[in-house]
Amino acid sequence: MLTNYIIREYLKNNGINNDYYQLFSLCVKNHHSFINNPIHDFYIEKNQDILKEQFDALNIDFINGILEENNLPTIKGDFSDILECFNELEDIYDELEYEEDNLKYEFYFLYMYLFSLLISSDKEDAIFRDKKINTNPTIPNSIEEYIKNFPKRNEIDYLRTKMFFEVAKKVDEINLEHKIYSLNAPTGMGKTLAIFNFALKLANKIKSEIGIEMKIIYCLPFLSIIDQNYKVLDEVLSEILDKPVSSDILLKHHHLSEVSYKLDENEENVLEEDKSLHLIETWNSKIITTTFMQLFYTIFSNKNKNLKKIPRIKQFNNYLRRNTSNSL
Repeated sequence: MLTNYIIREYLKNNGINNDYYQLFSLCVKNHHSFINNPIHDFYIEKNQDILKEQFDALNIDFINGILEENNLPTIKGDFSDILECFNELEDIYDELEYEEDNLKYEFYFLYMYLFSLLISSDKEDAIFRDKKINTNPTIPNSIEEYIKNFPKRNEIDYLRTKMFFEVAKKVDEINLEHKIYSLNAPTGMGKTLAIFNFALKLANKIKSEIGIEMKIIYCLPFLSIIDQNYKVLDEVLSEILDKPVSSDILLKHHHLSEVSYKLDENEENVLEEDKSLHLIETWNSKIITTTFMQLFYTIFSNKNKNLKKIPRIKQFNNYLRRNTSNSL
């Protein structure tokens, strides 16, 4: 309730009108558990006596001192003012019931995104404090030189190379408004590297034309395939970069993957387990190989653990996806 009041006063003082700001107070309320159905959080009539008792027990002068240090509005109202501000949330939810579906989706994703921002930054601050972690390493724009120099021993190698460059050329032709592309080819034709190169070139095209830094999320259905593809990508990137690949460049994430986050090419320079786990679970890398379930649980979930990844993927217009029929 205090969060709701402070944010409202801040926006009012800065001439900003946005009713959805009140969602953030729900994020604060639930950030040690999980997202709840907002309707259960809005109606607080049964708990008003408890809330008033808690409010009266607060050291408002101490809280106002912290707010002043951070250039935020101080608490000037009494409990009734705070309560009135929070009750406005009920009106927003009631109005939303009659809105079009696209606004309901906006409400849902905004709530989820705000919640994920809070929990991921809160955990990161607690775990790392002032330690800086690289979040934007340099990766190749393509792996075409690697493929050109790869030995061709038989006819199938030449066919793989031909398909690889035919797929690569498509990046120059595509309209970035189109979000989904597919590649169907027989087993053994080299789809792994063809798709990976396509994603690298597409990410570079988006950065050049739109100015957005993209990640590549390589989703696969089976753990054995993830391990296999991760090994292939690791070998290719190591060859191109001429050094071992660190975890901020390439990351493997599934429920059985090793909890180990490499800071640089030194294999022994690995973060402690709690730090590694946080960076892995928040996909702190440019290229992530993972399962479909990890991606789906991130987008369609209310759980704290799953939603930590949302800030890492909020700007993605394209996901590198591959299903059992090898489609991108």
